[in-house]
Amino acid sequence: MRVIPIATLMVISTCRAWAANAPSRLYGKTISVSSTENLMWRPAGAQVFTHREKTSHLIVYVSGSGRLFVRTWVQHGGSAVTVYEQVGASGRSNIGGARTAQFAGRSLVTTTAFQGAATRHQIDFDANFGSCSVSIIVGKEAGANTSFQMRGMGGTSLVEIQSETHTNPTCSIEEGNAFAR
Repeated sequence: MRVIPIATLMVISTCRAWAANAPSRLYGKTISVSSTENLMWRPAGAQVFTHREKTSHLIVYVSGSGRLFVRTWVQHGGSAVTVYEQVGASGRSNIGGARTAQFAGRSLVTTTAFQGAATRHQIDFDANFGSCSVSIIVGKEAGANTSFQMRGMGGTSLVEIQSETHTNPTCSIEEGNAFAR
């Protein structure tokens, strides 16, 4: 896990310079991101961390007026669990941390804060906004102990995450609203 101070992630994603409007070439389109999450996790308070692999998804629809609709969810064992949605540039994470989605030139940056950590997706678009690539960073608070907390499978119980990496990221753009299907 690349350790980046959480305050740095949040400042990067919430600066006014990053609050640019959605590019008009993305109006009426859906951006889809998937990756494999590799976690060392345990139920809060348990003694042993174990490995868990799951597929994470981030879907962003840019409306005809440039408004953002964001949905994230994870899949484990083929079933979708714990879906989070937000309308507009900001919302709350599954344990109350800030969530943002903002454009900066040809990039869309989303940040989700948890207790002691944050995940940052940077989606970079080609010059015509016809294709994209993504980088995903998970950072812990400066001076954080070995783990951070988030809601577990089903969204009810707290789990501790010792490390999290994202591999095999994919990004695609398609016409239309994925939420309307």
